[in-house]
Amino acid sequence: MTPPNVTPMKFPADQTGEDPLVYSVELWTIDQGSIEQVLARASSMTLARATFGAAQKEHPGRHIVLRHGPNVVETT
Repeated sequence: MTPPNVTPMKFPADQTGEDPLVYSVELWTIDQGSIEQVLARASSMTLARATFGAAQKEHPGRHIVLRHGPNVVETT
């Protein structure tokens, strides 16, 4: 609930109905059969790549996917 004296922030994507978080970093199950967890969503490639790199360090040897919408950008 927004307090009465606060105006919610509006982002350009709010006006178009588009999701501004177009990048996602996914951790897949050990058998690579499905997504175990979406680790992050980001609005820029810079943030997405930083999160992807951190996920590689946090989950060594695991299958991690960086996506831009439905497209795979990078994977381990």
